[in-house]
Amino acid sequence: MGRFEGKSALVTGAASGMGRATTLAFANEGANVLAVDIDADGLATLATEAAEASGSVVTHHAAIGTRDAGHAAVAAAVEAFGGLDVLANVAGVVRSAHTVDVTEDDWNLMFSVNVSGMFWLCQAALGAFDGGGVIVNVASNAGLMGQAYFAGYCASKGAVVNLTKALAMPFAKDNSTRINALAPRQTPTPMTGTTALLDLKTSFGAVRNELESAGQPTTGERTVEIHAQTSAGDIDVVRAVLDDADVAGGRR
Repeated sequence: MGRFEGKSALVTGAASGMGRATTLAFANEGANVLAVDIDADGLATLATEAAEASGSVVTHHAAIGTRDAGHAAVAAAVEAFGGLDVLANVAGVVRSAHTVDVTEDDWNLMFSVNVSGMFWLCQAALGAFDGGGVIVNVASNAGLMGQAYFAGYCASKGAVVNLTKALAMPFAKDNSTRINALAPRQTPTPMTGTTALLDLKTSFGAVRNELESAGQPTTGERTVEIHAQTSAGDIDVVRAVLDDADVAGGRR
């Protein structure tokens, strides 16, 4: 019997990357999962992949970023499963550019998906939990440290870290609801593989020089590690989501 047998979860960004892996992990542990994503084809593929899981996956095609979208997704989960136990906010977008080249559209998109959409989903989930639940927000190491050419992404993920702390505080005494954030390093996913990130082979010298001139105690190797190190930790992130979302012990 899986750890999430009889539990219900909502996962955003479910069509690919860490969201897909998290959805499948929940379903394989017996959970009923509402998989939310803007990628309809990816959701269809996910549903096929999850067909043999001990739990179930119901897909919900939607863009997040607005109050209406977040509340509608939670309502869909409650309608499908009779309640909600876990919210995993995995969806995110990243854009990279020199500060002088950042566009208003890219800035607003990152904050809409990475911060606003997450908040509205949290708000709706907290209203839907019956006797407590778990929220896991995926931030990034970019939210804990500055990274050249990623000002908007770093700012949005830093907001996720502090948003999560603020949301968790009212529940600190009774622990009826746990709200935590994960901050993984860059992980190889379709998002990081297809985003127009800087070509480190050509920009490496410029990044190194900018960091050193700013007084950062770094080396070229450290710069590459910060910006491009991939982690076999994709599954570690997924395990962390599941471990933190373990709602055994009497919760719905």
